[in-house]
Amino acid sequence: MTPELLPCPHCGNAYPAVGYDSDMRALGRELCITARCRQCGAETRKCDNAKEAAELWNRRAPLSPAVLAELPEVRALVAAETERCAKAASDAVEAVCLRDPMPSVGRVLERIAAAIREART
Repeated sequence: MTPELLPCPHCGNAYPAVGYDSDMRALGRELCITARCRQCGAETRKCDNAKEAAELWNRRAPLSPAVLAELPEVRALVAAETERCAKAASDAVEAVCLRDPMPSVGRVLERIAAAIREART
């Protein structure tokens, strides 16, 4: 039986899981097992069995109550920054396409990158 997993040390998700590494399966290699957070994607190194993966996942300092209390605020900040950058990228694409109905992909990507850089300053 697999030991119970502690919450994710990165995002606080209370339901990480142990399972087969799908990347290894897709490559046709021997299956490896990892413990992985389904919310943020944090995972252990590849292990030979579920018990080893769970023990590796649980072998670290737990999140402090202070850090756990700040997670909603941090998530909100990340979401706001993501939204701001997405809006800047969308506006950049619209501006490029209004000037040139058939812009090159390179020009569009260049403008998106510039708009995101500007949005972050």
